[in-house]
Amino acid sequence: MDHPITGYFVNSSHNTYLDGNQIIGNTSIAMYPYVLDNGTRFVDLDTFDNREKENEPILTYWHFPVGSIPFKDTLIAIKNSAFQKNDYPVVLSLENHCGDVCKEKMQNYFLSIIGRENLYILDSKTPPLQYPSPNQFKKIYN
Repeated sequence: MDHPITGYFVNSSHNTYLDGNQIIGNTSIAMYPYVLDNGTRFVDLDTFDNREKENEPILTYWHFPVGSIPFKDTLIAIKNSAFQKNDYPVVLSLENHCGDVCKEKMQNYFLSIIGRENLYILDSKTPPLQYPSPNQFKKIYN
């Protein structure tokens, strides 16, 4: 686990917030602790502006008849469960469909809930020449 993280296969979860059917399933925050406890280290966060509660980002599969879950509560669930059974890093795949107000709120949630010291923020415009290894990331969280 000392080579760059890009050289490893990672157990991942697509549409992590969906419990059951990917088209008409229910959304559940409990899916994040479940998959993280079972070895997943890459989870999906599809974010949208909340149509019912202004300026609060949500997770949902927007074009299908599924529910939604609060972004903030999801980050809390991830933080509380991510390292209970596994010390290796968790990749948060953020598919962002939010407007500026919710984007700013999401940034604040990342910083206040997860903590800047626990985030490795990747800028897609200037990726690093070499990524840290899983063991180097692991040390961040210990």
